[in-house]
Amino acid sequence: MTYCQKIMFARVLDDVRATHFHFGDCIGADTDAFVIAGTHSLTRISHPANNVPRRFLAINPAEWIRQPKSALVRNRDIVNESELIIACPKEFTEKQRSGTWATIRYARKQNVRVIIVYPDGRIEDGNASAEPELPVLSVSECDR
Repeated sequence: MTYCQKIMFARVLDDVRATHFHFGDCIGADTDAFVIAGTHSLTRISHPANNVPRRFLAINPAEWIRQPKSALVRNRDIVNESELIIACPKEFTEKQRSGTWATIRYARKQNVRVIIVYPDGRIEDGNASAEPELPVLSVSECDR
C-alpha cells in the first residue's frame, strides 16, 4: 500500500464497526492491512494461497488460519465470509488480470459492499448503485 492508502485504510476501519478482518496473507498490501487491522483490535483471519511462490507468502500470525486454497478460490472465500471488502489496488483503473480487481468484481456480483482506496488516498464506494455511507475525505488529508 502507498502511504496514503495506509492512512485512509485505517480511517475506513475507524468508520466501520468491524470485529473481524479477513486477508490473503501475502507480502505487501495484505501484510500492511494485517498490521493496521491489529491496531484496531480486530480478529484477523488468514486465507493463505497454495498456488503462489513462497517468496510472496507472508505467514502473518493471525488469530485464525483457513486451509490454503488457490488464490482465486481463497479470494472468493474472503468475499463470501465478509459483509464489506476494503480494496487497495495499486492501479487507478480496473485491470482484467489482477487478483484485487477480480475480487472487487466478484464482491459486486455477490452484492457485498466494496470500498476502494486508491493509491492517492481517494476513497470510492465500489458499488455503483449504493449510496455512499462514508464521509468524504480529501486526498490532501493524507499528505505528509
